[in-house]
Amino acid sequence: MFNVLFVVLGGLLLVLLVIGSIALSLGAAMAAKRDEVAGEVRAELGEAIVLLEPRALSFGRENPRGAMAGVGCLAVTAREIVFVRWSPRERLAIARDAVTAVERSGRHAGRASSSPLVRVAFGDDAIAWLVPDPDRLLAALV
Repeated sequence: MFNVLFVVLGGLLLVLLVIGSIALSLGAAMAAKRDEVAGEVRAELGEAIVLLEPRALSFGRENPRGAMAGVGCLAVTAREIVFVRWSPRERLAIARDAVTAVERSGRHAGRASSSPLVRVAFGDDAIAWLVPDPDRLLAALV
């Protein structure tokens, strides 16, 4: 009985170690991707950046629905809002003078969020992001 328990606990420990090492590898890969894209955005926009959020979750555009959804780097300058999705790499630039509304919202493009989103409308389109500090982003956009 003791040997069976020892084997089961040993197997369970081995599974946990494998899962832990996979999680650490994925976390390191995501951090590397975040740093790579944020570095590219910093290099492109330089000192014009008013706010840089290296890890913003886009809920996608309304037209076409869902386009640009995913995790990426969000930058705000006096002239534009730039979002560069990590993978597949895609860039969206919105001229600040094309922005028609900026608001805090709990829904976007048919999806709900328990955390506040920052929604930006421009032309006949809109996009929303989930960021760690929505108030800071709202202040930079207003």
